Amino acid sequence: MGNSTPGSDEEYQLHARLQDGQSRNSTHISSVQIIDDGAGSIPIAVQHGFCAAVYIAESAPDMRRGFFGSFLEFGTTVGFILAAIVCTTTITLVGDEGMLEGWWRLPFLLTIPLGLTALWIRTRLVEAPVFAEASAHRETLKSPLRQVLAQNWRQLLVLAGFVVLLNVAFYLILGYMPTHMSGQLGHSTAQGNWMLVAVMALMLLAIPRVGALSHRIGRKPLLLTAAVGYIVLSVPAIMLLGVESLILQFLGLAVLCFLLVILVSSASSTLPALFPTAVRYTRFALAYNFSTAFFAGTSHTIANQLIETTGNQLVPGWYMAIAGVIGLVSILCMRETAQATLRGEVIPGAPDSVGWPKKVHLEENQVDAEERRRVRVQARLRSQRAHPSLVLATLECGHTKRRVR
Repeated sequence: MGNSTPGSDEEYQLHARLQDGQSRNSTHISSVQIIDDGAGSIPIAVQHGFCAAVYIAESAPDMRRGFFGSFLEFGTTVGFILAAIVCTTTITLVGDEGMLEGWWRLPFLLTIPLGLTALWIRTRLVEAPVFAEASAHRETLKSPLRQVLAQNWRQLLVLAGFVVLLNVAFYLILGYMPTHMSGQLGHSTAQGNWMLVAVMALMLLAIPRVGALSHRIGRKPLLLTAAVGYIVLSVPAIMLLGVESLILQFLGLAVLCFLLVILVSSASSTLPALFPTAVRYTRFALAYNFSTAFFAGTSHTIANQLIETTGNQLVPGWYMAIAGVIGLVSILCMRETAQATLRGEVIPGAPDSVGWPKKVHLEENQVDAEERRRVRVQARLRSQRAHPSLVLATLECGHTKRRVR
């Protein structure tokens, strides 16, 4: 298939539909079995999104939250790969003209059974153990929105700043980059998409491993590496996409995707831990959606407009570099939450872990988690002796057991 004519109205409509279809077609199910030292398992099947991140974080064991949280992004990447394969195969078979004549609807139609499957699964999920325990101990709020700005406003800004980096990188690389390569750099639509599929396949191999690594060295060292990487390497990587060598083009895209792997592998375990259980979902949702809608979600349009206005093909690189600066400041303002417990009414993580990460912060989190677990086990045993017929939450495991006498 020949190259598309850059800048034509038909091409813009085609790419807009394809990218929207690709994003919608990535509405998928991520399924992972969480095992906690043989004590039991939690089957988790969730849709991609901040609600899924909270659910997995509150269901996973403290010492393996990063590993299990990474499977949310693993499933997201699988969805993007399948979407890209469907779109690119359709383009290859019917051509750009065929897509404009109606074949662009195919990716949308394929999302219908996926959406129904997601709905069926979500109607059968039980509350996450951490939230269930908080409800049992009356540690939740009936109107958490009233306290959003009154308390923990600093964490709202930290999360919003990090999400600028996370989703600007996510949307520009996985959503906009094929459009940029074909519409602005003159590559064929199929070439840009197949190159992205190959890189995302490599991402699948790395995501769970990076998630597990975050337990051992902490979340912040990995996130800081990604932020600095985007600041320094975004523009050179975009420059490589514009050269004639296919190998160098692939290398440029691989660099951006490798940095994205570091971000997404730790995001699902990092962001829910910024807030205490009573207000976690409300504040997470508010900051995440605000930042995505006003900053990250508009990155496609802004990048395209700036390229058309300035004629500078490096705009996406500079965009990600600026987002990297914002993300770097936010990460430094976070607490280190690796190995910390999400249980309790306080913000997880050692208070002195704000700033540059240190290994001692992981040890402090582990000691605090063990102490809280010991206290709650003792409270459970006292409650069991006083009320043996009540439904009790097992605290040692990452799942909820119901005991009825």
